[in-house]
Amino acid sequence: YQRATALEPRRPQAWGGLALVYERLGDHERALGAVERALAVDGGCVYRGQLGGYLSQLGRLDEARGELQRAILECPDSADALNALGAVEARQARWFQARDAWVRALRVDPEHAAAKQNLAELEASGALELEMSP
Repeated sequence: YQRATALEPRRPQAWGGLALVYERLGDHERALGAVERALAVDGGCVYRGQLGGYLSQLGRLDEARGELQRAILECPDSADALNALGAVEARQARWFQARDAWVRALRVDPEHAAAKQNLAELEASGALELEMSP
């Protein structure tokens, strides 16, 4: 992917692929930089969703929420962006917002494994009941 970005710097797919490689290597800062380049070239909701995910992994949760919400506005059927938004909401103890995002993800893709697991873990945790009690 590094070579592809050097040969064709205007191809967002090369930048997006490079970002995924950096993510798998655990280098979220470099993943963030690569996906920002993809966004600069293309601006698609897929790359915006990736950006939100990397921001979340770096602990920049408010920025992540904003990017993921923009991705969902552009592509309301993005189960991955909805799942990532649920994870951001859960990290900030916004349990009902997290549940809503995961339910929406499962409406889009009933077999989305991560959304299924996240929703099941949330429901088993009892956090929703605790939030409702005075």
